[in-house]
Amino acid sequence: MLHKFEKLYVKIAFSNKRNLLLLLDKISFFRQFVEHAERFILFICLRKDIELASKAIKDLSKCPLLSILIPVYNTEARTLKKCIASVRAQAYKKWELCIVDDASTLPHVKSVLLAYARRDNRIKVFFSKENKGIAETINQAAEMATGEFIGVLDHDDELMPLTLFEYVQMLNNYPDADLIYCDEDKIHTYGFFCNPWFKQV
Repeated sequence: MLHKFEKLYVKIAFSNKRNLLLLLDKISFFRQFVEHAERFILFICLRKDIELASKAIKDLSKCPLLSILIPVYNTEARTLKKCIASVRAQAYKKWELCIVDDASTLPHVKSVLLAYARRDNRIKVFFSKENKGIAETINQAAEMATGEFIGVLDHDDELMPLTLFEYVQMLNNYPDADLIYCDEDKIHTYGFFCNPWFKQV
């Protein structure tokens, strides 16, 4: 039999747990709202630029095939989908995606990759039988590439819609370029950009 103090403690503990769950639900909702709101605003801001880029691509004298290499290992499904979707959303469409899974143990990884490969024939997927590490995985992806230029995209990274267009435009302006790099930013768990890295020329 519980004494009065013990009953009070149990009641407070239960109440705190319920409030905590409600708070977590609110945080989850807020996180999704912020992420979708920011990305919607970003889409609206970029929509005109994407339309202009799509027209400008037709006037480019050089439109090389770009090979994007993605090493994958036990990536969260939502993160992996966003990574691949960011490539498919590029204004510049002449690309191939070379993905190598480094023997992931999470079953959803294979199903996600196969689903995208069936959906888009520009996506190539290879499944390693044993874990070899990121360096070997990138080398394996490079062997699959047929593009004139290659770039590595980590499995939890995303590309802005105009990224590949900007690269190709740069290649047209500087045809002798062998290497191109860009700025980058971190994406908070709530979905907003939070830590830009503007690289020096």
